[in-house]
Amino acid sequence: MTSSYVTRLMRLNFLAPDIVEAIFTGRQPAELSANKLMKDTRYPLGWREQRIALRLCAGLNPSSPNYLFKLALSLRTGTLKTR
Repeated sequence: MTSSYVTRLMRLNFLAPDIVEAIFTGRQPAELSANKLMKDTRYPLGWREQRIALRLCAGLNPSSPNYLFKLALSLRTGTLKTR
């Protein structure tokens, strides 16, 4: 195991909890694979920005006051739409 690999792996600890939950429950977009996650782990620290970067919010407006509620609901119900 190289130090580069360990560094990339450690950065995944900073993913938003709902992103981690979606991955663990298999509700992430099909194109969000382990290989894609590990290819470049320099994701934004802000959870909203992570969702945008990982395309977990297509069809949702991040500026909307109830954005997080709609995102959580769509993740929980499995109705999340991706691009």
